[in-house]
Amino acid sequence: MILLVSKLSKILSQREIDQICRLKNTEWSFGLRSQKAWFKKNIKSNDLHNFLIIKNKIRGYTCLRKRTYKISKKINRYLLFDTLIIEKKLRQNYLGKLLMIFNNKIIKKNKLPSFLICRPRTLEFYNNHNWRRLNKKNFETIDSQFPGQYGMVYNISKIRTQKKLFIWTKK
Repeated sequence: MILLVSKLSKILSQREIDQICRLKNTEWSFGLRSQKAWFKKNIKSNDLHNFLIIKNKIRGYTCLRKRTYKISKKINRYLLFDTLIIEKKLRQNYLGKLLMIFNNKIIKKNKLPSFLICRPRTLEFYNNHNWRRLNKKNFETIDSQFPGQYGMVYNISKIRTQKKLFIWTKK
């Protein structure tokens, strides 16, 4: 049985945080200690964590971090789509698609636009899930650098993307 769950950071158990960090470390091998330090430093209490659970273990994960953007001098909130991962041995089983459908529902439920940064090889995957690529000249990340990567948006009908979008990933 597959279970999809969304939780705020402030109600995560230590066991769930450990599972998240272990899963992330299978893709980004910085060590478990480093993963936990990153989590503690960058995750805020009202960030959302979406899980794909199989046999009581987190097998897929996405974080939606509540952050700030500015367009035409107006500052608003958005969800920074961060860290989509499926356990390696379960990839190619449409679980990524299932988690993306769930992520999109959570984004819409929160009535906020979402933004992500991705590598060229994942553009098609996100595009197939109704994310729209931004022209590189139409957005700028203020507090982080992502050279050679692409910005994509979802649930963005409120924003006219022909104007420059300034995005904070840390505040």
